[in-house]
Amino acid sequence: MWSGPRNISTALMYSFENRGDTKISDEPFYGYFLSGNKIMHPHKNLIIKKMETDKNKLINYLSDIQNIKSKKIWYQKQMTHHINIKDDISWINKIINCFLIRDPLDVIISYKKIYKDISMNVIGLEQQNKIFDYVLKNINHNPLVIDAYDLRNKPEDTLKIVCKKLNINFMQNMLQWPKGPKKDEGIWGRDWYQNVWKTTSFIKKENNKKLEINKNIEDLYAQAKIFYDKLYKYKI
Repeated sequence: MWSGPRNISTALMYSFENRGDTKISDEPFYGYFLSGNKIMHPHKNLIIKKMETDKNKLINYLSDIQNIKSKKIWYQKQMTHHINIKDDISWINKIINCFLIRDPLDVIISYKKIYKDISMNVIGLEQQNKIFDYVLKNINHNPLVIDAYDLRNKPEDTLKIVCKKLNINFMQNMLQWPKGPKKDEGIWGRDWYQNVWKTTSFIKKENNKKLEINKNIEDLYAQAKIFYDKLYKYKI
């Protein structure tokens, strides 16, 4: 599942994990991303130490279905901004690629609550667009695209369509999950997941169309919206 940051990607990961037949990998390229960037994230050195940072080893692991072991589904929560825009992404031919999108205004506003410095690179829409174009051209002419607004406001209807397109059974327990940290999530959960830890289901969200766009994010939003609108045309 290819998503940018400040989306509801963790909630969707919890949804799949709660099926019981699904293995999850939480942001497997995070260590690789941090090791190659000057950006300072909480517990950066610890994350780099604990995670695999060799890109080729990561690719080999993530693209080998044998690593699913006893589970039926392998849900890989991938952050698009963890992928270098210049990276060769041909390895994704071996996996099923889905996309989670969110109105970039929501993303930008949410991100700025944590970090003042924000750019196209850190919100991941340009990288997501590159991955989407590759999938469209080489793998699937109609990729699965989920809009966060639909997932939050119509979770059952949306997840039923998702499951149908993925040829898996929908389960009612995808609509809820237990509060608190999860066993297989990243060690960064304590810094980034505290809000979602308080939830047990998808929370409805009103449309932000009435919000005024602050001048200091106008250019960024306009650029990001081009990529978002492109993927939005394919949403389920």
